[in-house]
Amino acid sequence: MEPSTRRSSRAAFTLVELLVVIGIITLLAGILLPTLSRAQESARRVKCASNLRQMGVAITGYGANNNGQYPRTFFDRNDQTGLVINTNGKGNTATAVNPFTQAGIGANAQGSVTTTGFNNVPASIFLLLRASLLTPEAMICPSAQAANAATPDQYEDRDSPTVRGNFSSLAGLGGDNNLSYSMQSPFPLQAGLQAGFTWDSSMDPGSVLAADMNPGLDGSPQATLDALTPNSLVDDIQKFNSRNHRTLRSRKEGQNVLYADGHVEFQTTPYAGEFRSDLAAAGSPKVRDGIYWKNAANAGNETPKVIGNGAGARQDTPLDSVLMPYFGAP
Repeated sequence: MEPSTRRSSRAAFTLVELLVVIGIITLLAGILLPTLSRAQESARRVKCASNLRQMGVAITGYGANNNGQYPRTFFDRNDQTGLVINTNGKGNTATAVNPFTQAGIGANAQGSVTTTGFNNVPASIFLLLRASLLTPEAMICPSAQAANAATPDQYEDRDSPTVRGNFSSLAGLGGDNNLSYSMQSPFPLQAGLQAGFTWDSSMDPGSVLAADMNPGLDGSPQATLDALTPNSLVDDIQKFNSRNHRTLRSRKEGQNVLYADGHVEFQTTPYAGEFRSDLAAAGSPKVRDGIYWKNAANAGNETPKVIGNGAGARQDTPLDSVLMPYFGAP
């Protein structure tokens, strides 16, 4: 056999060799793709934390120009019903321009397309856009945007947020969202006000200002939430992490949390608020506040009470955090 013929025969792949190469490539892809996805999510998480830090600067900046008071639309302190967490007031009319007056809030709590209603949490967050302290992009978690769950608000093709009183879309699980974060509800119950709850520059440095958006019930019944404590199984607790930051298998890993002193931490459970000295039983370890629901004491544990927009979700103590709005809200 000629030398050139021998070289040609040695260069050819057999079927077995080809299958081995394909198998190796598949194996490497299986190893590298999750690593790449993890790196991408880590980068998005860092950008999300930056967004929340900007929100913290915006909230304190708003207070600096408002006698220390943080953003809040009309607050009916005598109202003991629920919160408004929808897009009321987004209309481009004269009544939507000022969400602080009776004309701006309308005659009822729920409001309309041209009036925000009173005790409206998203409209309170939107004040940061109206004051030009944030851009629409800073209101969007990059992880939520990558999952096609959120896009920056275009103000329905209007020129400026100053002619509006609220976000264009808060569709929850049903569609597009122009907001990826939940803010401390600035509308506590009267009991909370009387106990010393504040929404201003005097807040305790360890209190929570905002975080990745409240997940809602995530398909779990209220009874599941009612039974939750910091000592519950990790799988049960993580069901109530924000939907924004997930693994490839959709496991909810946690949320970025903005504290009143301006720093942001990634917390792996929603028990990320202030230490609840009022709930800890004698001799028991300190428990942290659950940031997405109103809480109740239960034998020294910090037990959720409700996720929702009703009166049962509003703070009645200075140590309680109830971050709103939440995914799936009407």
